[in-house]
Amino acid sequence: MDLTRRTIIITGASRGIGAATARVLATRPVSLALWARTADSLHLLTEELNSRPGVQALAIPVDVTSPEQVHRAAGQTEQHFGRIDILINNAGVGMRSPLATTDISLARQLFAVNFWGALTCIQAVLPAMKRQADGLILNVSSIIGRRALPYSGIYCSSKAALNALSESLRVELNPYNIRVIDFYPGVTRTDFLRHQLTGDASR
Repeated sequence: MDLTRRTIIITGASRGIGAATARVLATRPVSLALWARTADSLHLLTEELNSRPGVQALAIPVDVTSPEQVHRAAGQTEQHFGRIDILINNAGVGMRSPLATTDISLARQLFAVNFWGALTCIQAVLPAMKRQADGLILNVSSIIGRRALPYSGIYCSSKAALNALSESLRVELNPYNIRVIDFYPGVTRTDFLRHQLTGDASR
């Protein structure tokens, strides 16, 4: 897929994989809508990327667990750039806890970001992609969404659910020329673990 002049949404764009992806994409002329909750770091990244030739970056502070904020951000993106070509569903949170003592409220909070947030973002961009009869949705999963590890069962389950969503969506969107891709990173050099939800990691 030729990315030149494409409009690309990246969720969780203020740090980690999201920010690194934005910097790599900004090596060519693209339009980037950067979504994240952390407004300050998001605006700093936007300023950095807008200094590159041919790059247009727009910072949109948004919490993916809020359908109202997500749909408003999608409308703002399309209005600003004229189209939405690619969604990179990257926003996510981790959690480490034995399942026997997992805090269910924290587990629901994790699913609100990792699964329901991703689905909400997909639903928000699909009207634009269907009108164009073209689009790409890239869901950032995890290798442990395919092979679960102990003490990470809730996180693994959220990513396994995202994988299943992608498989179903891939078939549903094929008639509209909208492609769906899963990405399975392993261990990454980011501060992801420092921001994971707390939980009893002891045996």
